[in-house]
Amino acid sequence: MLQCVPEAFTASEHISLLLLCQGNHDSIGIHALGRQMTTTETQPISLTSRADGSQLSARNWTKLLQRLAIWVGFLVLLYIVRDFFFTAFMTFLICYYTLLVVGIGMRRLSPDRERTWLRRLLTIGVFFFVPVLLLGIGVLISPHFAAQGRRLSGWIRYASPETEAARLLEDFVGPVLFNSEFGNQDTPAYQEAFAEYRAKGELHALEYYRFPSLEAWVEGSIFVPIADEERERIRSWLISEGASSQAFAEWFIREKAPELADQAQLEVPKTGRPAKSVSSLVRAAVTSSPAQLLDMLRRDPPELEILRNQWIEDTLTNKFDEAKASPAFVEQLRKAYDDQRQISPQTIAYSFDEYTKLSKARHLGRKAFADALDQLKPPPVSEEPAAKERRLRSDFESATKHDLFQKWWSTNSVAQFIRHKLQAMVDPGVASRRIESILGALLNVPVSLATALTLSIFICIDFVNLKNSMPRLRGTWLRDVYDEVAPALVDMGNLIGRFMQLQGFIALLSAILTSIGLAFIGVEHVFLLGLATFILCLVPTLGSVLAIILIVGMALFQYGGGFRLAVQAGMVASFVSLVDSFVLSPRILGRRMELHPVTLITVLPLAQYFFGIWGLILATPVAVYVVNVIILERGLPGTSEKPTNPRKEREQPSDALGVLE
Repeated sequence: MLQCVPEAFTASEHISLLLLCQGNHDSIGIHALGRQMTTTETQPISLTSRADGSQLSARNWTKLLQRLAIWVGFLVLLYIVRDFFFTAFMTFLICYYTLLVVGIGMRRLSPDRERTWLRRLLTIGVFFFVPVLLLGIGVLISPHFAAQGRRLSGWIRYASPETEAARLLEDFVGPVLFNSEFGNQDTPAYQEAFAEYRAKGELHALEYYRFPSLEAWVEGSIFVPIADEERERIRSWLISEGASSQAFAEWFIREKAPELADQAQLEVPKTGRPAKSVSSLVRAAVTSSPAQLLDMLRRDPPELEILRNQWIEDTLTNKFDEAKASPAFVEQLRKAYDDQRQISPQTIAYSFDEYTKLSKARHLGRKAFADALDQLKPPPVSEEPAAKERRLRSDFESATKHDLFQKWWSTNSVAQFIRHKLQAMVDPGVASRRIESILGALLNVPVSLATALTLSIFICIDFVNLKNSMPRLRGTWLRDVYDEVAPALVDMGNLIGRFMQLQGFIALLSAILTSIGLAFIGVEHVFLLGLATFILCLVPTLGSVLAIILIVGMALFQYGGGFRLAVQAGMVASFVSLVDSFVLSPRILGRRMELHPVTLITVLPLAQYFFGIWGLILATPVAVYVVNVIILERGLPGTSEKPTNPRKEREQPSDALGVLE
């Protein structure tokens, strides 16, 4: 190498030149430096005058600032387009797994060379057979999810948050208030109150106070879905009949024509012109018959559409009232009730006929309900006096605890604070805004998925050309950006793809184990909870915590649930979470994602704040890349690749789409 240095330099200049060439990272050859130094005759460059390396340090700082500016600009751009994360992320996942399957097929069918026509044929096959497979799986499992979804939505419509909260608190507050006021059976206050209760002769207090929760659960989760199906059937029939049907004509002549005549008498003067706001149909009702009004209406499409909708709503109400009284509808309710009772016999203690009679009697008061329950389930004739006395004391204590709690619930400041918070949660304005935001997000999902699927099809079919054309960016003004960002995106894509694949498998195992455990202890809606567990567990650590909270809440508020069932459900979910954290994740993710849970928990809130749910999902692979590749410079986890010279690697041409193979 010393032979290529011009002889005009001294020995010290030779050494300085070689040191500078070894530290140069901008691809400037030693011959170029030699030519630059020999052509500067008037002001010769003295390399020894900067023996402390300040020129090299300045160059490094310039390069560092340039890299920093590139990444800051990239992150700012990423933050600006964060609303398109769903589309971009789904496009990446579809492309990643499609090209993964296509790559396997290409290695088996054409291992020696690339055949574009074969790759495109395999790509089209994947895009055709995978949706068919998913559709088949959906046909098998969707009825269970749909049925539980209808039951859960119906129960939510009937259940009151304030009532459910009061039911849970009563089990704790009621006994405390009872003991503080009446003590035990030996105290005079207890004996006096018990004697008054015995004189009233009201029994079955506990059943009476628990029955409204059973009604809300049965009506909401069993009867409401059947009623909704019947309404939709009637509505579909009315829409198919339309305004040209005989049913509409009969309704108009019987119901609407007399209303128009009465309205005409009030709004159409006997002399002079009526007001402009009076419709032409009302004006004609003064002199026209109902049949003539109907003919006029059918020539007025806007007015016909208004009356058609009114006819549908009126007829729907009448037809549904008729259907509810029909034996076929009652039998359908009975079958659904009996089926649910077979699934959870510990929850429903009454038969369908018993439930119907008790529901009617409850609205007549506690005494009527107790008499009806005695008729349906009379006490044994040979019941011992001691057993009868214990049952009477149990009814007295239940009724008294309930009355004391109701008084506390209506007057205590803590109870008023709880009720205020619950009312704020179910405020119509707040609820409507939340529903609108949820519906808006749900409506955007099909559009985003369709866009992602379309982009994925074009990318995967023309993948080879895109792969070969991407390195051409190095010949443009984006060379520095490409060399800096492209290798990182390739590594990140590999990490994200592997992470989603492994985390999805772990989430599936967690969902299956959780569903089996919840079904065993009697928690309702296990299919929906299993699906929610799968989705939440795609987010490491935090997803498991959210799944436990959701499961405990469902066990706490479902009918027949409470703190005992919530504790059992929490233990099941926590056990599955521990299996996930100490068995599944270390064995499956431990070799691929070397990241301490404390680091992950620290990163997740920041990712969620800036990028929402997608920040939570992508926080793990991003943190793994930053810690292992950028900070520790030890390569991607789970691979044997170690970056010996990162700066030199960044100067090599990068294949930005190679991640997808």
